[in-house]
Amino acid sequence: MKAYFYNYLIFLLLVWSCTSQNDKKPGKFTLKGKITGQDSGIIFLSYSPSSSIRINDTAIIKNGAFNFQGSIVEPTLAQIISENEKFSDDLYLEPGVMTLNLTNDRFRDFKMIGSKTQNELIQLNLMLSPINKNISVLNKKRKLITDSILNSQNSSKIIEFEKESKELENQYSRLIKELNNTYLKFIVGNPDSYVSPYYLDILKINGIIPYDSLKLIFYGLHKNIQNSIIGKKIQEEIRKKDNIQKGATVPAFKAIDSNNNTITLSQFKNKNVVIMDFWASWCEGCRAAFPHLKDLYKKYNPQGLEIVAFEYRDINIETWLSARNHDSINMWYNIATIFQNGDTVNKGIIDNYPLPGIPLTVLIGKDGKVIGSWMGYSNQYVDSLDKKLSETFKY
Repeated sequence: MKAYFYNYLIFLLLVWSCTSQNDKKPGKFTLKGKITGQDSGIIFLSYSPSSSIRINDTAIIKNGAFNFQGSIVEPTLAQIISENEKFSDDLYLEPGVMTLNLTNDRFRDFKMIGSKTQNELIQLNLMLSPINKNISVLNKKRKLITDSILNSQNSSKIIEFEKESKELENQYSRLIKELNNTYLKFIVGNPDSYVSPYYLDILKINGIIPYDSLKLIFYGLHKNIQNSIIGKKIQEEIRKKDNIQKGATVPAFKAIDSNNNTITLSQFKNKNVVIMDFWASWCEGCRAAFPHLKDLYKKYNPQGLEIVAFEYRDINIETWLSARNHDSINMWYNIATIFQNGDTVNKGIIDNYPLPGIPLTVLIGKDGKVIGSWMGYSNQYVDSLDKKLSETFKY
């Protein structure tokens, strides 16, 4: 889906300037609500005023009315939830006074006044509505054809059903492509909306946007949006991704390895080519890569190749060391970082790399700059790494 986004990038020439979030102060909000069909009981409001805090608030319904109050520093996505948690929907809170009108069994039909960002979300949903309707209809057809294939005993009919199923899958792929393009069109067309970074982050997580396009789109957003809670998250991920791009200088580190030796990146400079490998014992792809890494180590270590393997979020120290010994990877450097049980070793190392996706492999030249990087384990990864090493060592 990479090529579909470039049509919109021309709009990103706008340059914005605005006060950063660091200069913002929390603002009070009041959400005055009325719910039709329910005179009493309770209702919930859930939202995150910062990246590290989640508030789950409760309001009492009296004569069909309820009231929420709180503090936020920016327009914030929230969820309004019924007492039995059967009904809910998203809405955007903003500092100030807002009104909300609900029907007790149809939360999705709510009406809200006082939130500019909510109006922008409505605009996006209107753009998405016809596509989502087509997807809903298509999903019903897909289910029917799948049931027909499973229940049919006629081989010729099954062949016909399978052809129809393939066409439906193609239609579905086209609709998903259209859906993602619509999200992107909204983001590019609304660079000052707090809705934009939320969906840009989703597109990034789902691997829809190429890395270069993500940067171009993100830095075309209003400075205030770049410095929003989600914007700062994206900024940090871009910074980490920048650190492993070809030609980037890898951030220095100092760590104690499993043999209690001090290891620094600088000790390899001008002497060794280094493979940095992030892994965990529970990661099948990580451990599947070890036999090939051993072959590479045996082949190129006499010429100056070193491997530094970093544990990342293993269960605990014991499981990490057990896997290290079982897979016989003691010939290279093994360094722990952080474990699922909360133990942290060699603090700060993982702060500079785009994790938690593992295996992550980074090839570093003698000059300390990235030659290549790979996420995941595949034949393509093996072939690409082999080629880079062969070129590096002129083998």
